[in-house]
Amino acid sequence: MGVKITDAALLNSVKVMNEGRALLHDLYELRKAAAPPVTGAEVMEVLNASFRMPKELFNQWLRETSTSLRNRARRTSRAARIMSSAAS
Repeated sequence: MGVKITDAALLNSVKVMNEGRALLHDLYELRKAAAPPVTGAEVMEVLNASFRMPKELFNQWLRETSTSLRNRARRTSRAARIMSSAAS
């Protein structure tokens, strides 16, 4: 494929991936609020984007999105918050 893997490239990749994990962690923290500014469905869309976008671009987009979310009015819906998971 003509790609040379260097120590610098590996270190940069680790940095980018760690930044993405930290940004997602911050997003999850927003969901913990009693009236979170982001819905579970919106978080799932963000996760979907994280799998499909180049990581550097995703990190930039999520940084900007997180800033917007922090300034968004809190949701005051009385809808129940549930989490579903399947065990194998």
